[in-house]
Amino acid sequence: MQRLLIQAAAVASVFAGGLAFAGGNGVVSHVEYRGHKFTLARQYADVRDYNDDVEKLTAAQAELASSLIRKAPFGPNFKDASALFAALDSLRFPGYGSFFANQMGAKSDSRLELSYVELPKASANRYLVTEVQPDGTYLVVADFMAPSDPEITSVSRGKNGELQFRGESGRTVIPR
Repeated sequence: MQRLLIQAAAVASVFAGGLAFAGGNGVVSHVEYRGHKFTLARQYADVRDYNDDVEKLTAAQAELASSLIRKAPFGPNFKDASALFAALDSLRFPGYGSFFANQMGAKSDSRLELSYVELPKASANRYLVTEVQPDGTYLVVADFMAPSDPEITSVSRGKNGELQFRGESGRTVIPR
């Protein structure tokens, strides 16, 4: 469990790889993501300024980025937690959010893991549920888009084996 927490922190801290710096002077001018170059709405003096700006992409760029996230393949199998973390990180658009619930070991269902990637300017997320298999590999058991409000923060299996989703308050959330 502690190893998963450390790996999640390491993955969450890395996102600058997709940022390009103009002229070597440390100014962030564009982002490369899944083979596309996104010229930013303005230049940024450092990565923190870029990360904090909610208007870093135009509406058209955000729509393209969201489309690429929606269409990107994910899984269906991962050999271990490191491979799962790497795939989640590569799915996330630089400077936008991702969430890894890290509920492995939880009493509700220790085999399930919930994660999501934010869709830029879409008020929606791509949710991914993986289940650890007896051999230690991870299998994607759900992959869907849903509004970011209410945010889904946990998953468990119901009596009949169906996935049940809950929000921060513990209330049931039905993906739309």
